[in-house]
Amino acid sequence: MAGSPEESADVLTAILLFALDGFRLVLIAFVAWLIVPRHRACPQCGEPTDLVQAPRALRWLLLEKRWCLKCGWTGVARKLPKGVPAPDGESPAEAGARPRKTP
Repeated sequence: MAGSPEESADVLTAILLFALDGFRLVLIAFVAWLIVPRHRACPQCGEPTDLVQAPRALRWLLLEKRWCLKCGWTGVARKLPKGVPAPDGESPAEAGARPRKTP
């Protein structure tokens, strides 16, 4: 049995509204990801931050959790592609090899 034209128009309208809501959520998530900083410096004191073991979801989203040894700030930063030096002049390989400073 085929539905009436009004029913099929209602279904198409519902599908379109769900698709638009989904597109809006994806767009908001992408803009939020772009807002996350790429630098490795602490936003409060400007000192370099260290990598903290991040949840799997952050790694999947190409994000990493960072911690400042000087002021204790904890936050999220975007991962840099392999082989690309960090904007603060530190390469990803040097970040792990850098000796820790004690306060």
